[in-house]
Amino acid sequence: MRLRYYFRSKYLKFNLEFAMLAILIGLISVFFVKVVELAFNGFLHLEAILGWWLIAYVPLMMIFIVFLLKKYFPEAEGSGLPQVIAIGQMDDSSIQYYFKIKAIFSKILLITLGTLSGGTLGREGATVQIGASLMNQLGRNLSLQRRKTMLIVGAASGLASAFNTPLGGIVFALEELIKTSRLKFSLFKMTGIAISGVVSISILSNYSYFGRVERNLMFYNDKIFIAAIVIGLVAGLTSVGFARVVRLFMLDKSPLVSWRKNNPYKNA
Repeated sequence: MRLRYYFRSKYLKFNLEFAMLAILIGLISVFFVKVVELAFNGFLHLEAILGWWLIAYVPLMMIFIVFLLKKYFPEAEGSGLPQVIAIGQMDDSSIQYYFKIKAIFSKILLITLGTLSGGTLGREGATVQIGASLMNQLGRNLSLQRRKTMLIVGAASGLASAFNTPLGGIVFALEELIKTSRLKFSLFKMTGIAISGVVSISILSNYSYFGRVERNLMFYNDKIFIAAIVIGLVAGLTSVGFARVVRLFMLDKSPLVSWRKNNPYKNA
């Protein structure tokens, strides 16, 4: 009986479009990976040519990127993940601002330019926002709550393809959707997330985004146990310090934050 629901003429077009968008998210993710890799190789080539001129090249490129961001692509500001986390609190106008179709082009363009300039701009958060932007086109005529569900599913599809982990995308969607009981999550939407991840895997192969653990390290010994504790403590303390520095520069109401907001080009 459940299968008949998906093949009713009323829902068939929507379900087919949903499946096609899931595939498209995976394909755009693959394209994004290839473009960023090409940009990084281009920077390495420029590095060898420019030499000390990199001191001028990098900040000038950053100023140019900030100019494009402020003038033409304001929706591309941010990494992409904070916007997705805030979906539950957004209204229609905010959703349309951050997840318009233009955001797909602007994210790819600016991150590619940033990588070409030697900047450490990750594509993963952007891919998550791109996935949500694509699914937003399908959910435009739905109610606000159902539209938010589509956005989260799109973001999870982007995450699944960006990190090569379909299951990770599904878990992310579940974590976001259970924050409110009003958002429903069906098996069909879960399948869409998996489709995006599988598309990425089928093209880029089943690589491990975070690397692989050597076989010998999987066996317990005292040295590995001590090293794990030390590394864990150092990594934890470093993370706390980094988070506080980021908060100082980005969140706290300090003169430094005010200066950054009022002088974007100097900050770049």
